[in-house]
Amino acid sequence: MILIFTLFLLLMSSLPVSADSIACNNGVASTGASKGEVRSKCGKPLDISQDTIENVGGGTWKTGETWTYVIGGCYREFIFTGNNLVRIKDGAAAR
Repeated sequence: MILIFTLFLLLMSSLPVSADSIACNNGVASTGASKGEVRSKCGKPLDISQDTIENVGGGTWKTGETWTYVIGGCYREFIFTGNNLVRIKDGAAAR
């Protein structure tokens, strides 16, 4: 039983998740923050890309901007529509 539980925890920790806020070097970045606020709290991103993303509420598709950071040893994607942060996705461990 312990082995099954351990395997479950390992599987869950490897899946990408979404967060509403994350601690950066200079403060906490939260959904709703502007690009300027995120940049002042988290610094310059490793990468910036233009993407077609699904609206957080589902349904419509929009053009958004994704900023990629390494925070806490993992890749983090900060997804913006317009000037506002709408989603933070946790990704794979950075190597």
